[in-house]
Amino acid sequence: MGASVSVPNDDPHYPANSNQATEIKEVSSEVVKDNLASDNSKITMKKINSKTEIPAAIIKEDSQTAKPVPLSGNRSAKTVGPDNKNSKNNDKLAPPLPHKYNCIIQEADTNINQSELHSHLSSGILLNQKKQATVQKYWIDDSGCNCFMLFPRSLAITWAEDKRYWHWPSVKESSTSDEMAIEVAELLNVCWLEANGKLDISKLTPGVKYDILFVVMLKNSAYGWEAPVNLRLVHPDGKIQQREENLQVKPKSQWIELHVGEFPTPPQPDDKQEKEIQFSLFEYEDGKWKRGLVIKGVILRPKK
Repeated sequence: MGASVSVPNDDPHYPANSNQATEIKEVSSEVVKDNLASDNSKITMKKINSKTEIPAAIIKEDSQTAKPVPLSGNRSAKTVGPDNKNSKNNDKLAPPLPHKYNCIIQEADTNINQSELHSHLSSGILLNQKKQATVQKYWIDDSGCNCFMLFPRSLAITWAEDKRYWHWPSVKESSTSDEMAIEVAELLNVCWLEANGKLDISKLTPGVKYDILFVVMLKNSAYGWEAPVNLRLVHPDGKIQQREENLQVKPKSQWIELHVGEFPTPPQPDDKQEKEIQFSLFEYEDGKWKRGLVIKGVILRPKK
């Protein structure tokens, strides 16, 4: 009985176009054995390409025992896994350092451990607290952009040093790497409310739109806020944004944010020329005496 010798279609040696395959003749198993034993005998050949011909019986045997070849073409190729050295090194890459951080942290009140720099910057660092001048908090957000909070000692507040009008209690600022007490400005009684601040925009991350916000609290004993307060933002080029905020509808005895405006930093800052952004909270046209407003500071952070 004759046996039909065929080549599996999934054999890697099988021609892509089946029409190109040379016809395979039937031969008996005895003939195959005898022919393989004889050097001068001829058996049906399978044409693989224009240059190579091998016995069809051998093709069948090889196709049954062949093992899959890796896509690389190398049977001994190894797969790169998570244990690879380069992979480990990539996981340990430090995040990029923020804009001008080295100049900014020179004003820090405490020594900064370089090995924990990113942790310190994420938690927040107090600047100039011990000098009692331009007291600020500096930190970076999740995207690595610089953020600042200017506390009341950094602001120009009308009659701030007159104890009849303003009181300076201390509160704990726990959102920093080292918890410290900072002074806030509590309004006792004034008819002319005015608080102004400014910041060099070169400290802000380039090419980012920033929000500017006053952080304040109204005490339960607050009065005289029938007229809305004014919030003003002056850009380095002189452009002015101004809006009003009605404090009477705001919750009391908790910190709230009053949005002053927004400001886009230039993509390429000019460090040779200092440019400042100015912000104000004021109300003096109404002429009424006011009480119970506590100013914690001004936040400059990337717009959410």
